[in-house]
Amino acid sequence: MDKVFMKERMLCYLKNISFVIIIALLGVACGDDKEESVNVGNEGGNGTVIGTVAKVDVKKAGSLSSLIGDDVKFNIMDLTVTGDINGDDIALIREMAGADVNGDETKGHLSKLNLKDANIVAGGNPYYIYSTTQPCYSKKDIVGAYMFRNCNKLETIVLPNNITEIGGGVFGYNNGDKHDNTTLKTVIIGDKVSSIGSGAFSGCVSLANINLPNSISYIDSGAFSGCINLTSIDLPTNLYMLNYGVFSGCTNLARVNLASVTQISEGAFSGCNIKEFIVSEDNRVYSSLDGVLFNKDKTELVMYPKAKLSQNYVIPNSVTLVNEDAFGNCDNLTSITIGDNVARMNSLNIGNKLIEYIVTENNTNYSSLDGVLFDKDKTDLIAYPTAKVSSSYIVPSSVIKIKKSVSFNSNLTTINLNNVTGIEAYPFSGGYIREFIVPVANPSYSVENGVLFNKKQTVLIAYPMGLMKDYEPNGQGSNYIIPNGVETICAYAFYPILEMVTVDDAIRLKVYPLETLTIPASVQDIGSLAILGVLNLHCKSETPPRLTYPDAPLTGRNIYVPMSAVNAYKQAVGWREANIIGE
Repeated sequence: MDKVFMKERMLCYLKNISFVIIIALLGVACGDDKEESVNVGNEGGNGTVIGTVAKVDVKKAGSLSSLIGDDVKFNIMDLTVTGDINGDDIALIREMAGADVNGDETKGHLSKLNLKDANIVAGGNPYYIYSTTQPCYSKKDIVGAYMFRNCNKLETIVLPNNITEIGGGVFGYNNGDKHDNTTLKTVIIGDKVSSIGSGAFSGCVSLANINLPNSISYIDSGAFSGCINLTSIDLPTNLYMLNYGVFSGCTNLARVNLASVTQISEGAFSGCNIKEFIVSEDNRVYSSLDGVLFNKDKTELVMYPKAKLSQNYVIPNSVTLVNEDAFGNCDNLTSITIGDNVARMNSLNIGNKLIEYIVTENNTNYSSLDGVLFDKDKTDLIAYPTAKVSSSYIVPSSVIKIKKSVSFNSNLTTINLNNVTGIEAYPFSGGYIREFIVPVANPSYSVENGVLFNKKQTVLIAYPMGLMKDYEPNGQGSNYIIPNGVETICAYAFYPILEMVTVDDAIRLKVYPLETLTIPASVQDIGSLAILGVLNLHCKSETPPRLTYPDAPLTGRNIYVPMSAVNAYKQAVGWREANIIGE
């Protein structure tokens, strides 16, 4: 039994040895999945490189290149650096991240950079040369201007904990026709940063989230402009001012927490589709209600969120003033109700879907009729809804003035001015009006063949450019001879219809101009942009009429003038850029 037992034990032992040998051989044949760890080190520092991942501690600023050699620098995708780094080290990191000191593309693949425990110090060569006269050197505890400009491989970066300032244009990108940073997605900022420079993150179109620590007290103009993937932002509690265009072009920015901000510069949210403003109760200047931004006591409506989904809005009775551009391009609103105490409406550009203005009965300053906004006694026409569907409109007989705030929409083709005796600005420019109507009894205005003049017909006020829609292509076959006796052509008188149309799957601007305009010798003055919508001009005067600056550019335009006046027109300001032809 002992011999049998020993025999079985021996057989089992041999089987196990064979299994181990087979496994060992398989390991040799197939290779080990674990990447080899390479230690690097010298008097400048030490670290490890494992495949595409590197962790390096720099003991001597400027020594990073001695730890990460040319043979591996372009292979590393994930880099952690601790210790002191200067301009030379940053230049190497830039190379690894896709751009050299001149901003030219390299073979680098660095996408993840962790500088949390690194210290930026002064010294070394420039890390970036913006121009021959503007090299960028490292400064202590500052992420300097353009530091990572054109680094088109970086996706994630953790900035050093000790930095106090982020310079201008840090993450910008500019290469030929490409101006957007399409790669940067995540930036981690430490809680010692006090300022962010102009355009620091401008054009970072993939940046979806960013933490702004409460230590930040200043953000310069355009810092986050064009960050189209930002959807929400919580501003620092120590930030009191938003500079010009800080978030301009952030088309998906829907939620803004203003925290302690007390001053909002022009264009700070231009092009944003904000749905909601949030304001801290401790804010000294602003408050919010249902996502709408007001001053502290809600007597001023500061800003209505452009993308707020509500179609109807009632201005609270506490409001006495609606700030300029408060309702700028709010394309979801179809009606707006002006509350009891609103004394001044400075914002009347309310988007392209507004059908009607409504005014409460107790308001002592405004009134409405058929959706149109007037002063209380209806002597001033103040605003015409952008989406009112009527093709014709008779101005109420009580109205004597059309205010400069009025712009008549593209649905309107016929307007009867009735008893209007004053027209401010240019309410008909770019419109679709095909006919002006003025009663004979009107003391200030007259009409001839649908064209609007002053009563004596010495001033041409507006031509019905909507007629040009009947002519194709580009108004060919259309012409107009201005009557003798006209001395002045008003600004915007022949301003063309401009439409965005789709042609061959591309959106293009289409212009409907007047083909030919004949200007009599009696005309002495032509207002600003008055003849923008005219292709060919026939000027009968030997003395060039005065062009109000800035007039429409006449370059390339055919201007037919008396043969004896060719030289005069070729020397006259505004005319000399045109193609002057004697006839």
